[in-house]
Amino acid sequence: MDPIVGSSQKCDAFWKRIRAHYNDECDGPDRTQMDLNNRWTVIDEAVLKFSGCYQRTHYTKFNAALEEKTIQDNRAEFDRLFQGPMDNEAMAVDMSK
Repeated sequence: MDPIVGSSQKCDAFWKRIRAHYNDECDGPDRTQMDLNNRWTVIDEAVLKFSGCYQRTHYTKFNAALEEKTIQDNRAEFDRLFQGPMDNEAMAVDMSK
């Protein structure tokens, strides 16, 4: 969080800042606030699903030696619940879509 702005900024001000930063830093066409918000919604939904699956598998099998197995179990749980494999690149922010 930006300590100068804090958490008291309005939603519209937040997305204006995101849009300005994105359009200044990223190549390609300018994106509207709605474009960026809609893309964030898709990313956020996938992250929340992944997080839920991870918590379910991680906390039931908590052991540092089993971390890799836990991640494999998490991927299997995600695939089972959401009828498809979790694409590694799906977690990357790709604004070209």
